[in-house]
Amino acid sequence: VPSSQVYAAAVYMHKSGSASAMKQFRDVPSPALRKKADFYRSLVAGRFGKALVLIFHRSVAAATVVEALRDSLASRLSRSSLATFREHLLSALGSQVPKGSQLYFSCRADTMHFALDSPQRAAPLNDKTLCSALFDVYLGSSPVSPAIKEGVADGFAARFGSTVDA
Repeated sequence: VPSSQVYAAAVYMHKSGSASAMKQFRDVPSPALRKKADFYRSLVAGRFGKALVLIFHRSVAAATVVEALRDSLASRLSRSSLATFREHLLSALGSQVPKGSQLYFSCRADTMHFALDSPQRAAPLNDKTLCSALFDVYLGSSPVSPAIKEGVADGFAARFGSTVDA
């Protein structure tokens, strides 16, 4: 699980749902997979079930989390989508994200669900651009954390393929 100073991140994908979309990347060694832009594009654009989980190393004001995500998403979403996302996320987080909290963003097709600490209580938000935009923040050509992006490739290779050098 790759980490930043504030949180660690994990990406999960539905195994059978992602099987055909990600098939070509199975058995690709981790170092080679890290360099494959088409791997990340397939993951970002895939309409299969996937989730991004942020695990917080320290307490953070909810507004700080929301504004940081809003800033990262601003060039990827329309103003109305961005405003709706911001409003729903602030509502779900309350005023504080305590140390140890897990923030879940799960996506399937055109719907994102997000929740703090319990994915079973996830609030849905229907927007066909939101899921790909959020995953692009972490896996796109200019990720907020290159270490998180590389960690996703490493995790995929470890789970579905090879971690040896190409």
